[in-house]
Amino acid sequence: MLKNTGQTNLEAQGWYDNSIWVDPTNPNNLIIGGVDLYRSTNGGMTLTQMSDWNMGPGSEPAPSSAHADHHAIVSAPDFNGVNNTTVYFGNDGGLACATNVYTVTTNSGWSFLNKTTLASRNFSAAPPIPPPSRPSAATRTTAAQAGPPPAAQRG
Repeated sequence: MLKNTGQTNLEAQGWYDNSIWVDPTNPNNLIIGGVDLYRSTNGGMTLTQMSDWNMGPGSEPAPSSAHADHHAIVSAPDFNGVNNTTVYFGNDGGLACATNVYTVTTNSGWSFLNKTTLASRNFSAAPPIPPPSRPSAATRTTAAQAGPPPAAQRG
C-alpha cells in the first residue's frame, strides 16, 4: 500500500497528470508520475525523485530528464527486470524512455523518442454547438419564386 507521507509528489496537478507503474517482477518497486517522476524500492514507503521537468525537452543546453506531466508509464515488451529493464513514459512532451528503470536519475539515463513524431491531445471530442442559423437574403424565397406546389399537394 502506498503510504501517505504528506508529500505533494503530484504537486497541484493530480487531477491532470497522475500515473503509477508497479514492477511486474517485484511489487516493491514502483514509480508514481505527476509533474515529475518518483521511484520507490520499498512499496511506496519512501520516494526518490527520478525526473526534473526543469531539465526536460526544451531546456538549454540539451535535455537530460523527462518532460513534465506524466500520463502513462508502460514496461517494454518482455520486461524481465534483468536483461530488459526498459520503461516508457508518456507525458506532455511526448515519449521518453529509460533503458534501465532502476538506475535512471533526474539528469542521466533518459532518451527521447518523439524526434519525428507529432503528438497532440484533444480536450474534447464533442462537436461544437453551431450558432442558430438565419437564412440570408440570398437564400430566402417566396411562394411566387418557388413556383406552384407539386401536383399531389394541389386541391
